[in-house]
Amino acid sequence: PAYSKCDMSKPHLMGVINLTPDSFFNNSKKKDYNSVQKTVKKMENHGASIIDIGGESTRPGSKIISTTEEQRRVIHIIQSLKQNNLKSLISLDTRNFSTMKMGYENGVDILNDISGFNNQSKIEFISKNKIPIVLMHMQKEPKTMQDNPKYNFAPTDIYNFFSDKINELKSMGVDLGNIVIDPGIG
Repeated sequence: PAYSKCDMSKPHLMGVINLTPDSFFNNSKKKDYNSVQKTVKKMENHGASIIDIGGESTRPGSKIISTTEEQRRVIHIIQSLKQNNLKSLISLDTRNFSTMKMGYENGVDILNDISGFNNQSKIEFISKNKIPIVLMHMQKEPKTMQDNPKYNFAPTDIYNFFSDKINELKSMGVDLGNIVIDPGIG
């Protein structure tokens, strides 16, 4: 089935823009709209059909920031991109419910939650509004995810997580065609 506005009979590339000084990859870090706009155009020219924008670092060992700071980093960029009619879809990378709502109100196409849509309010929101999502697997929090992670057998444990979570989402009205998974291998 189609996912968001993507024809899933072909592969899609997602470009990543991190609006944070603390990120996995230095070249993905951006601070202002002009640098974001140039990068988005370059990503689109190289075939990106989705641009994932995040304001909070989720690399192993990263520290939590306030939702106010996260929203300050992302909302103007999202609004500016939407006003300039970019070709790609916008995915908002956040684990904070209030940021998800703010992003949705400002036209984001996809919500990407590293915490795996871990509470009922988030699930009810995405179900009610028919929002396409990226569902991620992660143990613990970014700050502690590498502190002695435990698996019986990682591939099976991760498969079971997704199986259970997708069944929960479907039982709460989320359309299977609106779910993409991210195993969190990175």
